[in-house]
Amino acid sequence: MQATYSSYESREIESTNKRALALQSLPLCDRREAKADLLEALNNRLDHYLVMAEYVLCGNYGRGPQAIMERSLESSRQNHSALLGLLVAQEEYSCPRREAVSAFKSLSVDRQRLIDESLKRLIDRYKDQD
Repeated sequence: MQATYSSYESREIESTNKRALALQSLPLCDRREAKADLLEALNNRLDHYLVMAEYVLCGNYGRGPQAIMERSLESSRQNHSALLGLLVAQEEYSCPRREAVSAFKSLSVDRQRLIDESLKRLIDRYKDQD
């Protein structure tokens, strides 16, 4: 049974990674629109953005993004909040990673810090549940 679940999880992670690659090859106008939607959420709808981050952690976007986060949390050397932010951008806003990073960097330092700390609190709550 464990091998079956492991292969299922691997397929889901592969599917999530393929989606990330597909988003990178979208037309420029679509990538810019997705970036604008993400930026608007980061600036004006942070509560919605954080709910979507919680959805990633709980598996509401499927096992792939959740498994990627869980594997990341096993390592102390990764920036967990950055990965969670990228997964939210990908799954909720269909925003490619490059554009998501650009959107985040265009925010003020205070706003970046607020988002990062909020995501870290979500991750800590998620880890405490297990």
